[in-house]
Amino acid sequence: MPHRYRSDDDSPSDARTPSGLPRTVASDAMGVSVTFLRSAEESSDASVETEVVLKAGGQGPPLHMHTGFEETFTTAQGVLWFDIGEQRAVQLSARQSVVVPIGLAHRYYNGGDQPVVFRFVARPGAAYERSIRAGFGREAAGRANRFGLPRNLLEAALVIEESDSFVVGMPLGLQRILVRLGAWFARRLGVQHRFDPYLTPQPDTHAEPVSGSNP
Repeated sequence: MPHRYRSDDDSPSDARTPSGLPRTVASDAMGVSVTFLRSAEESSDASVETEVVLKAGGQGPPLHMHTGFEETFTTAQGVLWFDIGEQRAVQLSARQSVVVPIGLAHRYYNGGDQPVVFRFVARPGAAYERSIRAGFGREAAGRANRFGLPRNLLEAALVIEESDSFVVGMPLGLQRILVRLGAWFARRLGVQHRFDPYLTPQPDTHAEPVSGSNP
């Protein structure tokens, strides 16, 4: 998905973080690109800030919740649609924000016919950043589903554990047990090393941002 950095003073001008990771990662399946304006390695308060571009009609993630971090969404351009708590189809116009506290069910999507650009802050955000890089990276390798989640169950367990994301409609306790077991087996088998190319700076500093392709 084409993307340009915003001209705001706080937007980075370089295409990579100080350690060499790409600023922008993308999921063609979800129709979204994520640019890390402030990555975990650059944060002084454990938060991560991104600029997200979601294509027209982009469905975003399924209804879910987080148990380890809160999120703030602020629309920059266009209209961002939300299902949050008991509310459905809430629309955020430019400069409007919503804070999603820990444990509150939500999903964002683009119900319009134009792309939407929004700022997203996760507090704390290091795990969120790692999960996005890992999930989108596996999609780029052709090994993820339409939500940017690895098809391999052990890989998926690691990403879900890292992202601290749980879907609505399945008991939370059961999800935690399954994810923890899957992640434990994954680490025993060394599956976590499959994510190294997306979490460790690579020698080619001129590579294009990671972009996924439809599974």
